Amino acid sequence: MDLLQLPQDIWVLILDLLTQADALQLARVSRAAHWVAMPRVLYQVELRWERAATWEHPQPQISGAQVLSFASLILGNPDTYAHHVKSLTIHWSPNFHLGENYLAHKELVRALRHVSSVRQLTLTEAKSDCGFNSEVVDVMASQDRLQCIRLDRFDMNAMSLLERTVSRLREIILVADLGRGYGLFDFDYLRPHAETLEVFRAFASTVSSKLPPTDGDIWTRLHTLEIQDADLYFQPLVIPFVRAFPHVRCLSLKTNGFHLMEPLAWPSLDVVNLSRVCLNLVTPVRVVYLDSFTHHDFPPRFLEHTQPAVLSLHLDYVTLHSGKMRFLDLLTTSKGLRSLRYLQLRLDTIRGNTQPTDSKSMDALKQLAELGWLLHAISLCYRPHPFGSDWEDDCSETPASRENMAKSIAALFPTVELVGLGFHQHALFSASTPLVITPTIWYRVRRVRDNTGDEVIVEAAHPEETAEINRYVENLGRSAT
Repeated sequence: MDLLQLPQDIWVLILDLLTQADALQLARVSRAAHWVAMPRVLYQVELRWERAATWEHPQPQISGAQVLSFASLILGNPDTYAHHVKSLTIHWSPNFHLGENYLAHKELVRALRHVSSVRQLTLTEAKSDCGFNSEVVDVMASQDRLQCIRLDRFDMNAMSLLERTVSRLREIILVADLGRGYGLFDFDYLRPHAETLEVFRAFASTVSSKLPPTDGDIWTRLHTLEIQDADLYFQPLVIPFVRAFPHVRCLSLKTNGFHLMEPLAWPSLDVVNLSRVCLNLVTPVRVVYLDSFTHHDFPPRFLEHTQPAVLSLHLDYVTLHSGKMRFLDLLTTSKGLRSLRYLQLRLDTIRGNTQPTDSKSMDALKQLAELGWLLHAISLCYRPHPFGSDWEDDCSETPASRENMAKSIAALFPTVELVGLGFHQHALFSASTPLVITPTIWYRVRRVRDNTGDEVIVEAAHPEETAEINRYVENLGRSAT
């Protein structure tokens, strides 16, 4: 049977399973296949003037051929092709004005006037000296179906796009280089999207501490707020945040050091990730992530007030090798973490071929076990191997050694039913670091009582169950509504 004779709805399902490269190959088979496959090929477009370095060409190759090819395709038949582009990424270049690149730039601007169905727009090096001029801003601002904009290494010309776009955005992501001054920002840029914005993330951008959200500005639909800035002084910002973002569920703040001792009630919060930031929260928070540099000046009753069901602690090398774990004061001064059900430890050590009972991580676990928490699950996430080895490739990480470690952990916590092991990449300022660290392998725990006590038995969960278990532990403490 000729696959091209299949009904259109069947072809849509097949194309969804193909990579863009596969779809492009299919488009070259025949004219009929071309028309079927091109929507998948054009759904997500990434354009760049500089081709990445390869083994054959170790230096990046400056060429506008890819940009020109895309522009020619769209301009050749805009009614057929332009509306298929839903996600568009453009890497601008300081060499845009050279030869072929200049022609490609002019043709791209013409083509973008026809590409009107873009939902997600990503712009890197979006600066005037890289070709992102006022003409380009005019074209981009006219996109009336945009939902998400990501600006990566940008200037104020690109920032004006947030104010000028006719679309009302749901997600805005800003990424700037530390120390380069391209990320100057104040919250007035978000005002046009007050009724639609759901996610705002700013990484290593300069959020002016003198310009907190203006009184009266409220983003009622914003549920995720993430700000990472080495130089940011949060004092003038955080208290206005509570008023300006009253329904935020997920809050992540990272800086080089900030402490707010004033009691802060933020009842909407569900997940809080603090790195070198101390907040005196006095309302419950279901999930709390803390790093090892955060706890020094934390109010002693922080965990008593927040009562998390999920607690993730980052333990650095100094913490693990000190005689008394530095987090312990914060953990013991709280009057019992009655709601805690899942504990995650993110360790700055690399798993090696050592007995788990001799490791510093096990010493830390023994101290935590003495606190008597009624945990359902616990996980340890280590730094990845510097040479990229994973669980299966590292000869020191055999299934038997991992199982032995899971068993040793479970023996310390008599109520634990799940033990997870995995990796984490600790980076203070990174747009690629996930908010939630998920273990890569889980063990189910059974306890068999005999004359000498309880025998602990652990069994590795099937890999297909890992995602489901991660969702389960991350949602512990959530009300069933």
